[in-house]
Amino acid sequence: MNLKDVLHMKEGDGEFSYAHNCTIQEKIFSGVNKPMVERALRSLLLNDTIRQSRILNVADLGCSIGPSPINLISLVSKTVESTSKELNLEDDQVPEIQMYMNDLPTNDFNLLFKTVGTMQVLEHGTTSSCFVVGVPGSFYGRLLPRNSVHFVHSNYALQWLSKVPQSVYDEVGNSMNKESITISESSPPNVVKAYKAQFQQDSKLFLGCRSSEVVPNGYMLLALKGSPSIHPQLSCTSRLLYRALSNLVSKGLIKENVLESFDMPLYFPAKEEIQSAITEEGSFEIEKMEGIVNHAAKEIENKQTKAETIAKTIRAFSETLVSLHFGENIWNVLFDELAQVTLKHLEVAPVDGFSIIILLKKKLCIETSSRI
Repeated sequence: MNLKDVLHMKEGDGEFSYAHNCTIQEKIFSGVNKPMVERALRSLLLNDTIRQSRILNVADLGCSIGPSPINLISLVSKTVESTSKELNLEDDQVPEIQMYMNDLPTNDFNLLFKTVGTMQVLEHGTTSSCFVVGVPGSFYGRLLPRNSVHFVHSNYALQWLSKVPQSVYDEVGNSMNKESITISESSPPNVVKAYKAQFQQDSKLFLGCRSSEVVPNGYMLLALKGSPSIHPQLSCTSRLLYRALSNLVSKGLIKENVLESFDMPLYFPAKEEIQSAITEEGSFEIEKMEGIVNHAAKEIENKQTKAETIAKTIRAFSETLVSLHFGENIWNVLFDELAQVTLKHLEVAPVDGFSIIILLKKKLCIETSSRI
C-alpha cells in the first residue's frame, strides 16, 4: 500500500470532519505563525527583485482543509496590500500573488476550493490580485519549478512520515512494536532507531526538494507536532487512541493480532533532531525556532464536552488509516470508547501536546551536489 494513495484528513464539513476539528492547528497559526508569516513576507516585499518581477509565489504544503489554509491566503493578501501602501506603490506596481495549495491527491480539494471560491479573500478597495491553484502530490518529492517560490508554509503536516519504516516489521511481516501505534517508551530500541532514521531521511528529502524550489533568501515557516524530549515518548493523543483500541480488544471487538499489526507513519521529533536535519542538509539557516506546550480544548470547562471534542480531533486525523486497517465500521464503537478513555484521562491530567515552529531562510550560496 502506498501511503500517498490513501492518507488524508477526514473529508467534508460534517461533525467529525477535519475542517471542524483542527482547533490546535488554527490556534498555532493565529497565535504563533501569523506574526512570523508577516515578518517574512514584509522582508520579501521590501526586496527590489520581487517588486521588479511584480509576483509573489507562496506555497502551502500539506494544506489540508479548514480555516488555516483560508486564513493564510487572506493574510498573504492583506500583507501584500499593507506593505504596498507603505511603499507608496502604484496599482500596477503591486505584486500579484500566486498561491500553491499542496496536499496528497486524496485531500478534499473540492471542499478547499469551494471555500476559497466563496470567501472574500481581499477587502473592498484592494489593489492586489491573488490566484489560487492546487498542487496535488507528496511534499517528499519535487512539486514546483526551480527557484520559483518565495515563501513556503506548512502547518501541522511534517509529523507525517512518508511511510512506516520497513524495519519495524520482522522477516515474516509482523510488527515488533506491539504495545504502541508509533514509537513510545515501551518500543524496542530497533523500532525507535527505525522511526528516527525514517524521520531524518524524510526531513532531509523535504529540505532538499524545497531548496531546489525556493529562491535564494526565500523563507520557509514550518510548524509541526513534536516532542519536548529526545527520548521516545508516545504523544498523548496517540496514547489515547491506542488505549481505546486496546479496550476494544478486551471486549472481543478487535483481534489482538490485528491491533499489534497497526502502526502509524507518525513521528514527533525533538527540536534537536530537526536542527540536526537542517544542518546536515545545509540549504537553510534557522532564523527562529521555538517549542510550545498546548492543551487540547483548553477553553472548554465541562469535562464530558472536552473529552468528546478531543475525541473528534483524534478521529479527524486518524479515521482514514484506522478504518483501512480495522474496517469502516470500527468507528461505530471506537468513537464512544475513545471519548470515555479521554474523559478518564482528563480526571487526572490535561491532554497536552508540544508544537515546534521554525522559520528558515534559504542561504545565498549552497553546495549544488545535494540538490534534487
